[in-house]
Amino acid sequence: MGRRLVHGEVSGPVIQTVGRDLPLTGGPQQRVCPGSGARTRCRGREERVLVAFYMAVLRLVVSLLVLCFCDSPLTTRFICIYPAYINNKKTIAEGRRIPLDKAVENPTSTEIQDVCAAVGLNVLLEKNKMYPREWNRDAQYRGRVRIQLKTEDDKPCQPQFPTRKAVMLYAAETIPKLKTRTQKMGSSDQNLQQGEGGKKGKGKKKK
Repeated sequence: MGRRLVHGEVSGPVIQTVGRDLPLTGGPQQRVCPGSGARTRCRGREERVLVAFYMAVLRLVVSLLVLCFCDSPLTTRFICIYPAYINNKKTIAEGRRIPLDKAVENPTSTEIQDVCAAVGLNVLLEKNKMYPREWNRDAQYRGRVRIQLKTEDDKPCQPQFPTRKAVMLYAAETIPKLKTRTQKMGSSDQNLQQGEGGKKGKGKKKK
C-alpha cells in the first residue's frame, strides 16, 4: 500500500520558488527560469535602441528635405539657369524668361557654362538635370547651370550681375558670339553659296 498523506502535505513534484513551494498540478508546466527577468530587460533595451535609430534616420531625412526645398545659404547664393530660360524657340508658357528679341536660338547648358565661366562667375554644370516643362528629351536640351550670384556677405560676386535676369541676358547676348556658333554659321553660308552656284551652272543652256 502507498504512503498515507499527512495533513498539509501534497503529492507530486514541486517547483522551488522564492518564498514557497508550488505543486505541479493541472498538466505539464514549464519550469520558471531565474534568468527570464534579465532576458526581458535585454529585449527592452534592444527595442529602445531600434527606436532611437529610427528617430535618428527620420531626423536626417527631414534635414535633407529642408536643405533641398527651403532657403538655405547655399540655395540663396546660387541660382539655376535652364537653357529653356533664354531659348527664343520657347514661349513664356514653355519656360522662356527673357524677351523674345533678347533670346538665343536653342542654347545648351554647356554654352551657358562657357560664357558665364569666361566672365569670372563660379559655375557648376549639372548635365543630368532636365527642365520639367521640356518635352524634348534629346541630349542638347538636357542640363542646367548653377551660378553663384552672391557672396557669404550677401553681396553680388560681380557688380554687373546683381540678378538672375542680368546673367540670362548676358548669356543670351554672348552665346551667338562663341566660335562654335560663328563657325557653324560660316560653313552653312558657304554650303548655301555653293548650292546656288551649282543651280545657276545647270540652268545655262548650251549654244
